[in-house]
Amino acid sequence: MGEYLSSPKKDKDSIDGQNTQLRYGACGMQGWRKTMEDAHVTSLDVIEGEISVFGVFDGHGGCEVARFVENHLVDELKKNENFKKGNYRQALIDVFLQLDKMLLTESGKKELVRISQKYGSMSTGQSYDGGDLAVQAGCTACVALVTRTEIYVANAGDTRCVIAAKGKAKDLSTDHKPDLPNEKRRVQRASGFVEEGRVNGIIAISRAIGDWEYKSQSLKPEDNMVTAFPEVVVEQLRPEHDFMIIACDGIWDCMTSQQAVDFVYETKARLLKRQSQSPSTSPSKIKASQTTQPAGRKSVVSPTKKPGLTLTKMGSVPAQKISNTNFSQISTNSSQASNGPVNQAPLVVVSRIVELMMDKICPSNLATSEGLGADNMTCIIIEFNKPSE
Repeated sequence: MGEYLSSPKKDKDSIDGQNTQLRYGACGMQGWRKTMEDAHVTSLDVIEGEISVFGVFDGHGGCEVARFVENHLVDELKKNENFKKGNYRQALIDVFLQLDKMLLTESGKKELVRISQKYGSMSTGQSYDGGDLAVQAGCTACVALVTRTEIYVANAGDTRCVIAAKGKAKDLSTDHKPDLPNEKRRVQRASGFVEEGRVNGIIAISRAIGDWEYKSQSLKPEDNMVTAFPEVVVEQLRPEHDFMIIACDGIWDCMTSQQAVDFVYETKARLLKRQSQSPSTSPSKIKASQTTQPAGRKSVVSPTKKPGLTLTKMGSVPAQKISNTNFSQISTNSSQASNGPVNQAPLVVVSRIVELMMDKICPSNLATSEGLGADNMTCIIIEFNKPSE
């Protein structure tokens, strides 16, 4: 089957966390692909109590650049002078371009090789041909920086950020496809061409970190055929905002933004309804040993400092491994299980919703799906706490 497995790898790497402003769930699944090339960042309290950062990085040509960005994005952001001054829009632009340049340094090249040895093609026994991984590999990057009052979304590529309010989806990023008029003009000005929706007939996105095959250090970053220069959108946080989704095209190839938002509302309502219809232990009394874990799920959960503590408003806590947990049970009884605003109801562990989304998308037979749903999938859902919570 070429680049695909004979059956999908549906094991999921999931993580949950929360602070006083929000709670999130993130999940990655390899699916039908022979390797997992995605990476992501979930960082609560980059500035304690003030700023959280979430990002999804969809790798191509290998996982190396995506993993590199995952390793360095938050640290580079914290060091950035514009970030320290509160100029978050420019800070995100600075960091995207800085990460792109770091790939070309000697230390960057060595790290890419180490990543390949651990996670990439070399980890599967393939020999290293000595080529420059910063040239061969790249990744999209969609990063949301959340303050108390605003969301800054920086995007390069076709990973997408969507926000939901009162049941409606609103895109906070643009999918950077080569045949978009502005993208195509930039490609052509850099002596490239777009053929069948691909830069030089090869790469299907027009913005990415890495992919130095399509870049020149003699040009301004924003003038390259494939540029790491992100578009930044600023959204004022409002009480009606319920949640945000950041996901790679493995999700968006199979769902529209509105379909994904509908799925989150409906799935949370269904989980809460199931909870209300069956006797259960209060979240304040659930212990890991009392429940069972769905097969194929690797979980890291941080809703409380220790298993067994009440789910209440608090500062952020470090993620910790909790095994043998049935996450559909981690919610409190609710009189409302309708398709309403997601945060009017008590807690459901958010990554469970992401997992169910991936299970819905991933086909059991590639032949009948015509390849849809065959890609790696990574998704983060960020729920915003309401004043009453």
